[in-house]
Amino acid sequence: MPGDKMNAWFQLVEYPVKGAALMNWKFLYAQLASETTDPLKRKEYMQLSENAYQEIVSLTRFYNDTLSSGKWKNMMSMNPRELAVFNLAELVKTDSNAVNKSAASNNKQILCIQADEYTGLKGFENYNWKTIKGLGYSDNAITLSPFSNHSFTREQQPYIEYSFEAQQPGPFELNVRTLPCHANKFDHQLGIQIDKNEVQYFSINTRGRSEQWKKNILRNCQITKLKSDLQKGGKHTIWVYVNQTGIVIDQLSIDFAMDKPFYEIPYKK
Repeated sequence: MPGDKMNAWFQLVEYPVKGAALMNWKFLYAQLASETTDPLKRKEYMQLSENAYQEIVSLTRFYNDTLSSGKWKNMMSMNPRELAVFNLAELVKTDSNAVNKSAASNNKQILCIQADEYTGLKGFENYNWKTIKGLGYSDNAITLSPFSNHSFTREQQPYIEYSFEAQQPGPFELNVRTLPCHANKFDHQLGIQIDKNEVQYFSINTRGRSEQWKKNILRNCQITKLKSDLQKGGKHTIWVYVNQTGIVIDQLSIDFAMDKPFYEIPYKK
């Protein structure tokens, strides 16, 4: 990077990327602190969480006071609109029953399928499924191409088919993770079918700064959940239908635990 471009690099790339990463470390270390029963580990995790917060403070101070000899003083805020999410993370104490429950749930089967690990797919006319390398948690999210706006009737809807092996029968929760995109009319819709059960349809758009929108942006995914109950173990099939272009599928998880106290960090190979 040429020396005369370093200030612009810091403003446009380094500050937002480092700031986002440090925000994640701040909360994830605080989460680990709340889950552990070891006092020393709890102290260590909370210190790492505070370190991440203080590094954001330092980056912002550099932006305002040092960058370009203070040209941008008071330009950057590390807590816009004074939202609580930007504050130093607090320790949320989890009682021993919740910790034990979490540990027990971790022993139950959780299967994860990356979007490009499909066993079958169907497009419509010239609209076909395309894997986009480097996109999403899976690094291989999949969407319809070309990217022009187009809606499909129920009879036309493209789908992707996935298969999984269950070790045992029983209740589970299917999570289909898509990128938090919007349709022009806020009418993106997923249809989900498990084995020979009826297709169930879900709206996957939010409006405005709703609580759901905030969750989607913070974790960078929209999670569509469907609870079901397998009557037998072995091989099962999932079909995911889309009603229009612009929907980006990232990952699926088949979760037989369902009672974790925090949302599952998506698996990545």
